[in-house]
Amino acid sequence: MNEKLDSLLAFGTVEQATSLIGKPVEIRSGTSNQPGIVKAVEYTENGPSLTVDTGSSEYLKGISISDIT
Repeated sequence: MNEKLDSLLAFGTVEQATSLIGKPVEIRSGTSNQPGIVKAVEYTENGPSLTVDTGSSEYLKGISISDIT
């Protein structure tokens, strides 16, 4: 039962992360938020990891869904 529930929760997280590609987001950063556009999703053993274009010269990689507002 727990394996099925874990699998279902993981699928929901994957679907949620994938749906963010191309969407504007804000990354929580201390006391302020940094806007950007999700460019890619990588799936790691810790869950989805986002790559976000903030308009600067480099993309921010390794952003967790929990850091997105």
